[in-house]
Amino acid sequence: MAMLTWKFPRTRLPVGASALCVVVLCWLYVFPVYRLPNEKEIVQGVQAQRTAWRRNQTAARLFRFQNLLWSRKMFVDSMKIYNHSYIYMPAFSMKTGTEPSLRVYYTLKDVGANQTVLFANPNFLRSIGKFWKSRGIHAKRLSTGLFLVSAALGLCEEVAIYGFWPFSVNMHEEPISHHYYDNVLPYSGFHAMPEEFLQLWYLHKIGALRMQLGPCEEPSLQPTS
Repeated sequence: MAMLTWKFPRTRLPVGASALCVVVLCWLYVFPVYRLPNEKEIVQGVQAQRTAWRRNQTAARLFRFQNLLWSRKMFVDSMKIYNHSYIYMPAFSMKTGTEPSLRVYYTLKDVGANQTVLFANPNFLRSIGKFWKSRGIHAKRLSTGLFLVSAALGLCEEVAIYGFWPFSVNMHEEPISHHYYDNVLPYSGFHAMPEEFLQLWYLHKIGALRMQLGPCEEPSLQPTS
């Protein structure tokens, strides 16, 4: 059971959970946050040596895979497109995530899958929560995207983020859905996405990370190492 404790040398691109951007993955290492309907095309387009995927736990819990309580073949088959990747699961972030995360871990382990399941250290989750609360983010729980950005800032030489957008319209004032494609709205008071966005924008302004709000095509956004 792997923990997120090693040093990554290259730029990472954590992909957020907003609706503005259908994920365009540009560089070597990527942290997409949620599973998308067109993941197969996305993964094939990335061709990354190592990719860390945070699977939306509802996919494993209820709808597609019946909480992994019955046949697990469909789930195992759906994971094959990720090749040798790291799968981040919310085992210790909340009680409801523990059992599904363990089922994912043991399912992939039992079949000898190529993927490695990662569980974030609960002490890290607690410390990061306290850190951001002291800086003005008041919510029941931080978003997964902010957890991953926090991890990337400690692990990586450069960090760029793409897809963090907490508003109901884009920069051209066009309506957009929530969560990319399914428009499932968040529970009131659970996350504080506007507050998170302001903190990330501040980090962008002081040069601690790079926030990309439009298509990921500009040459200036390519990694420097």
